[in-house]
Amino acid sequence: QSKDSMMRFEALLELQRKYMQLLDTQGGNIRLNRVIDHLFKSPEISDPYHMNMCGISYKTARQDISGLLEADILTRSDINTRPKYFFATEIINIIYD
Repeated sequence: QSKDSMMRFEALLELQRKYMQLLDTQGGNIRLNRVIDHLFKSPEISDPYHMNMCGISYKTARQDISGLLEADILTRSDINTRPKYFFATEIINIIYD
């Protein structure tokens, strides 16, 4: 069990490095770094949450989330709710597989 926990921990650290490096190469910003940090605490986010967390406009939050969708860091939820939620499926898969 402890070996499994260590493997998951190492996989999460590697994924976080991968995401940060991806953001660096795509010209990311401090807001996106905050989103990545948030996703490793809670692997879901919505536009309004991001907007409030970073003190930005809805349009900017939407653009940031769209960029994370294009980078395959987030996936759009199939749940038909408002606000729309987005999930970090790679993080979820490491935690729950």
